[in-house]
Amino acid sequence: MALLSTRRRKAYLERVNLWAGEKSAWRPVRMLGGGSYGWTTHLRYTGDSPTIPQDLVVKQGRLGSLARESRFLHMFTQQQAKHIPKLYKACVREGGTGTTGPDGFDPYPFDSQGVYKPSREVERFYMEYCSGGDLAARLRTPDWSNEKYWIPEEILWRIVECAARGMMMLQTGTEEPGQPPWKERPVVHFDLKPANGMSPLAPEMLLLEGLMDMAVLIGEYDNNQHRRVPISKVRSGGGYKPQGPTNRSIVGGLWAVASGAHAPG
Repeated sequence: MALLSTRRRKAYLERVNLWAGEKSAWRPVRMLGGGSYGWTTHLRYTGDSPTIPQDLVVKQGRLGSLARESRFLHMFTQQQAKHIPKLYKACVREGGTGTTGPDGFDPYPFDSQGVYKPSREVERFYMEYCSGGDLAARLRTPDWSNEKYWIPEEILWRIVECAARGMMMLQTGTEEPGQPPWKERPVVHFDLKPANGMSPLAPEMLLLEGLMDMAVLIGEYDNNQHRRVPISKVRSGGGYKPQGPTNRSIVGGLWAVASGAHAPG
């Protein structure tokens, strides 16, 4: 994650109303994190419309940094993906508020003469908020980081299943095995790094460490397939690219990590 001082984080949150609007029903909760592809912020809806999500995430980055990611999220949302965060509003160009310098994610769009410079605009898009946070943070909580605690088998494999379905969506445009693939080129998420999870830990912790590097978010419970274990979603990290002819299956890669981590002996 790129470094951003506490002062700059606070300044950015205080300036949200400059682009959201003074009378906006959206209020900033906190900055969630960020890096080379931009920064994400949790916004909460304070209005009274029952059809508007109560929480969402806005991602903001430099001009030219988010359009492709937004386009891919739009494709997955149209395919009704359940294991990738939904896109609520596609990428737009707007003026930043100047909490960073020209090379940061929130530059000031005016030059020293007060002339507005479109080349200094930023990009923003709005997507689904996952209340459980990311798996990396979950692993740092006292119950899961306790070496005497064994992750329940059901939780472990439901997380793997959710991540696999999310990556099936990237590759085939569907989350269900046996369904015909879409006509789009398969997509690779270049922030997925299953090999980074290989370390001398107990099998279930080894696998979860690998999933942590795959950028997994913990979402909500539902009344269907996630009554006991909340849904997990493959996070949008900005590294989406069309898959080339030499790329191996990312779904197969995930299950290879899972099988190897949980193999007996």
